[in-house]
Amino acid sequence: MSRTLALLLLGLWIAACSDAATTSEDNEVGSRDVGNIIPPPRADTGVPDPDASNQPLPDQGVVPDNSRELQLQTNRDQFMLFESTTELTVKYVEFVPGQATPTVMANRPVQFKILDLNGTDRTVEGVGNTQLVSTRSTANAQGLASVTLRAGARPDGPDEYSFRVEASAEGAPSVYWNVTVADIQEGDLRVVVRYDFENLRYRQSDLQTVQVYIFDHVNCATARQMLPNEVIGSYAQFPPIENYDAFTQETSFPALEVGVNFSLLATGENIDGHVTTWGCVDNVQITGRENTVEIDMDDLPLVFKGQMKALHKFNLFGLLETSGNPALETAAQLLDLLRVLGSDNGDRGRALVEIVCELASIGEGTCDILQSIGGPLIDRAIEEWVPQNVTDIFGIISDVLSIVAEMTVIGELEFTETSPDETGSLGDNNDSRWQKFRFDWRDGCPPGDSCRREIPVGSAGDSQVDNRRVVAGVFSARVEGVNLFVEPHGMSFKYGIIALGVIEQWLLPAIFDEEPPEDGNGLAWILSHVLPCEDINEALGLARNDPLCYDVLIMGISEVLYGQLARLDFAPDQFQISGVCEIKDTNGDLTVDVLEHGEWDGVINLGNSSLNFKGCFEGCRGADCTPRECVVPAVE
Repeated sequence: MSRTLALLLLGLWIAACSDAATTSEDNEVGSRDVGNIIPPPRADTGVPDPDASNQPLPDQGVVPDNSRELQLQTNRDQFMLFESTTELTVKYVEFVPGQATPTVMANRPVQFKILDLNGTDRTVEGVGNTQLVSTRSTANAQGLASVTLRAGARPDGPDEYSFRVEASAEGAPSVYWNVTVADIQEGDLRVVVRYDFENLRYRQSDLQTVQVYIFDHVNCATARQMLPNEVIGSYAQFPPIENYDAFTQETSFPALEVGVNFSLLATGENIDGHVTTWGCVDNVQITGRENTVEIDMDDLPLVFKGQMKALHKFNLFGLLETSGNPALETAAQLLDLLRVLGSDNGDRGRALVEIVCELASIGEGTCDILQSIGGPLIDRAIEEWVPQNVTDIFGIISDVLSIVAEMTVIGELEFTETSPDETGSLGDNNDSRWQKFRFDWRDGCPPGDSCRREIPVGSAGDSQVDNRRVVAGVFSARVEGVNLFVEPHGMSFKYGIIALGVIEQWLLPAIFDEEPPEDGNGLAWILSHVLPCEDINEALGLARNDPLCYDVLIMGISEVLYGQLARLDFAPDQFQISGVCEIKDTNGDLTVDVLEHGEWDGVINLGNSSLNFKGCFEGCRGADCTPRECVVPAVE
C-alpha cells in the first residue's frame, strides 16, 4: 500500500512540473496571454472580483442557447470618410425566463473583428487603412460596449471600399455592421413610400399626394407632434409624389451631404390637402453615390371623442313564445286575454273573470260570485252592448309585442376617449343613450293615421313608472384597423314599459281619436270606454252605478296588465349586446364622421334558457346628419 501511494504522488508531481514548463514556454513566444487564463468556475454574482483587476467572471455551468443577445445601438450601415473615426456600440443582455425585461450583462467582455466581404478575418492588418483601435471592450453598468473604428488616408486604388465589423460575446449570436469608406462628399437619395391599401383605412382614391421632408435636427418623435398640422423646420423637401397609388410611390433628392444623420418624414394628403397618413425613418445616412430608403406609412389616429347620432334596429320576435320565463309567459297570457276579448267565441266573460281573479288583488268572495254567475252575464253584456269595432280594439292591443318586437331606436353614442391607445382601446366608459323608439304599425293601423310613430324613451310608461331612463348602457370599445368593436355589455332594458308606452301614446289615441288623461291610467281609460259597466252591473242584479264593475273589472284588468307587463324588465346581466362596425373619416379632418355596416349580436338570458337575437346600427356626427337605415341580419 505504501509503495502504491508513493508512486501516485510521484506521478502527480511530474504532471505539475510539465504544465508549469509549458506555460513558461508559451509566454516566451507570445502565443498565449497569461492575463486571459480562465480561473476555476465560480458562481456569477454580477459583482467583479476585487482581486481580479475588474476582469469579468465566467459563468458556472453551460449558457443556454440564445439566452443572451447583442443589440446594435448604432446604425447597421455605416459610412466613413478617409481620415475619420466613428464609434460602434452594442448592448449586451440576457433573457431570463419569467422576467419581463432582459438583464444587462455588465462588466462582461465583447470582442470585435474586421471581416472583408468574403468573411476573412482582417482584424490585424485592417481593410484599406481602416482598423479597430481595440478589439475588446467591457460592457458598462448599462450593458453598453463600444469600440472605435479609424479610417486612415486614402490608399492607392479605388476611392471607395466596404467591409464588415463583427461583435461577439459569450452565449450571444454575433452581430455585424456594414461599413463603407469613401472619398465622396455627397450622394443622391431615392425614397420609396409604401401604404397598405388592402388592410389600412384609406383606398387609392382617398390619397392624392405624398410629401417627403428631410430633417437634420429633428427626429421622428418630434416630427410626429407636428401632424396633422403644417410641417415646419425641415432641412429640405422632396418633390411631391402626385396621384399617389400602388404604382406611383417614389421620389428622389440629389446631393445630400455624407456623414450626417437625417430623419425622413412622409405624409399622405387627400384631395382637400388634409394630412391623413404618415411614416418616418430616423438615422438615415448617405453611404454612397446612390442610396435608397423605404418608408412605410400608417394611418394617423382618428378622433372619436364626442357624441354621434345613432340608429339601431332589433328583431325580438319569439320573445314570449319561446322564452320559458314565468314573467314573459304571464305577459303572453294577458295578451291572449285581450285577443279573446276581441273574438266572438263566447268565452270573453270567463276569460276576464279568470285573469282578474288569478292576478288582481280582489277578495275571494267577489271572485266566487264572478266565477259562478259573472262569466256568462259579462259575455252577454259585451255581446249585446259593446260594438264590434270596439272589441276589435282588444285584438289590436294584443298585437303590441308584435309591433315592438321589430323596433328602431334613435339615440346617441358618446365616446369618452379622444383616440385609441397603443393597444387600440377606446376605454370602458362610453355611453349609449336611447332617446326615441320608432315603431311601424302594419296590421290594424286606422286609415289616415300615420303608421309609423316615434316615442321618446323618457315618456314611455310615464303614467305608471318612476324610473324614466328606460334603456341605459355603458360599454367598452376597441379599434382594429377600420373596425370598431363594441365589447359585450348589459343594457337595463324595460321592455314591458316600452309596450305600455306604445299602447298609451299611440294605439289608444289613434283608435279613439283623443288623448288619454295625462295623469290617469290609460288602460283604465280605454276599458271604461269599452266595457259597459252600467249594463254589466244591472245584469249582475246590482245598481247601475255600483262601483263593482269599475273597481273589479276595469281597474283590476288595467292593474294586472300594468303590473305584469312592467315585469318585463331585463337587468344588465340579462340583456347583453356586442357589435362591430366600420369607421370612416369622410372629410379628412381625422375625426370619425360615420359608423356604417354595424351589426349587433344579442342575447337575453332567461334563467335556464336564452334568446339570441340580431340587430344592426349606423351612426354619424353632426347636428344636421341623419344616420342611414340598416337591415337586421338573419339569425344563423
